[in-house]
Amino acid sequence: MITPIEIFLKNITMCREISSLYDHLISSVGSVFCFDDILRIQVVNSVSAIDRFIHDLIRTGIMDMFIGNKAPTDKYLNEPITLKVHHELVDSMAMFNYTNVMVFEKYIIEKFKIFSFEDPDKISDGLSYIWNEKHKWQKIANFIALDERYVRTKLKLIVSRRNGIVHESDRDYTGTKIPIDKVDCDEIVLFIENCGKAIFNLAL
Repeated sequence: MITPIEIFLKNITMCREISSLYDHLISSVGSVFCFDDILRIQVVNSVSAIDRFIHDLIRTGIMDMFIGNKAPTDKYLNEPITLKVHHELVDSMAMFNYTNVMVFEKYIIEKFKIFSFEDPDKISDGLSYIWNEKHKWQKIANFIALDERYVRTKLKLIVSRRNGIVHESDRDYTGTKIPIDKVDCDEIVLFIENCGKAIFNLAL
């Protein structure tokens, strides 16, 4: 089965392929057309990559705790479940199969599908299900040799730009498209990749 880090790196690779497509179009077609929206797709997809990655890490980590392959965290142990899920688990545990695991994983998927793990604080809170570390972003920043405040601020700015692209067509209050730069977009992909790799190495 493909792992969360493998899915994440595949998504990061796809972001870089978008950048290569932009380069190809600029070199082959030139300035006849504007291809800046391709770069905007790159920004959106890079944020989606870290969001999906955190979701996958939390789900697989919680399931490892549930089946006893990983020591439970405080947040995991204090996670409330509905009586409906409780009864389904009790009923399934009476059967000699893995139905209870499937019931619990379905609950986890349903619970977290409405969450977004893009903002640093939300990422930190989500990771608390699988990582007891209190100073997560300090550890992440140290791992990639950057200042914690810089890392948190940069990620917030990236997410803000992504939200502007998705929800406001990347236009300012006058209706003018906000300029976007390929070098900056490539740096965003690299930054998110480094954050994801740091989280993978530290949280597991």
